[in-house]
Amino acid sequence: MGDLFVKFNFAWPWMGLAMAAVLSVLMISTDIFRSDENSHRWTDPVWLAWLVVPLYMFHQFEEFALSYNVATDSYNVVTEVCRLHGYKSYEPCPIPAVHFPFVNVLFAWIAAPLAAIMSKRNSLVGLSLYGFIFAEGVLHLTFGLLDHQPFLNHGGLITGSLLFIPISLWVIFIGVKANIMSCNAMICTIFAGVIGQICLFNAYSIFPDFGVTGMLIMDAIAVFIPLVLAALVSRRII
Repeated sequence: MGDLFVKFNFAWPWMGLAMAAVLSVLMISTDIFRSDENSHRWTDPVWLAWLVVPLYMFHQFEEFALSYNVATDSYNVVTEVCRLHGYKSYEPCPIPAVHFPFVNVLFAWIAAPLAAIMSKRNSLVGLSLYGFIFAEGVLHLTFGLLDHQPFLNHGGLITGSLLFIPISLWVIFIGVKANIMSCNAMICTIFAGVIGQICLFNAYSIFPDFGVTGMLIMDAIAVFIPLVLAALVSRRII
């Protein structure tokens, strides 16, 4: 089982890259991911909901696969996360390796496609993860600017800042302009993404007290909370 995890831990960003490439071709060359063939793709809420899937997979490839260190058989981004949480380079980092593929695969392979599938009935839920990736893009850009490390040493910075932020802003603009979401719903979408990122950050904080299980539960909450909050808002529960 340990050897199988080691192989999967190396392979999952590449698997995501392959899926993202295929999905991108289908999204650009066909209409199967569109709700209205008469409108432009970039104004179609269903198409935009599906766009999160390849966007995040490309981001994961940059963040992990491109930072793979052959000498240490590990990802440089994991070392960076450990450093940002106070662990020195010469110390063994206690953050469980399973956390990184778990939260990323859960988001890109399950939560994002689920939101896209639900977008035909509920556009707000379908677009809810843009708040999450917008917040992540801002975090990548902020750490890249403020951290005293080489700018491009931050895995995921390019896609996070050059794709996540502008595309998320476009989705928010289109969502309000086309009455897909109200201003209050737009604020909720951004807020839900921020809450998701806070939960993800807190997963590292609860690990010392609640162990791997507690961390993975918090990972799952972080990934799905934007969908849940968007569903509650659309039903006027909150």
